[in-house]
Amino acid sequence: MEILKFDRFSIVIYGGVAPPHCHIRFPQGDDVIISLPTFSALAGDRTLITSEIKKQLFENIDFICNKWDELN
Repeated sequence: MEILKFDRFSIVIYGGVAPPHCHIRFPQGDDVIISLPTFSALAGDRTLITSEIKKQLFENIDFICNKWDELN
């Protein structure tokens, strides 16, 4: 389920999965899986996670983690 959408990427969380993580999806089709709440890259091209993206993630950390809790 897409929970947040920004100009350059969106955040997707699926239910019924562990460990806590989310997907960062890019319009060109790339997908980076990151752990919650640390936002460490677990899979995908970690170089796509720019400082701007990290800033937006940390600004929304509570919302993202709460959504993961709701879905899992």
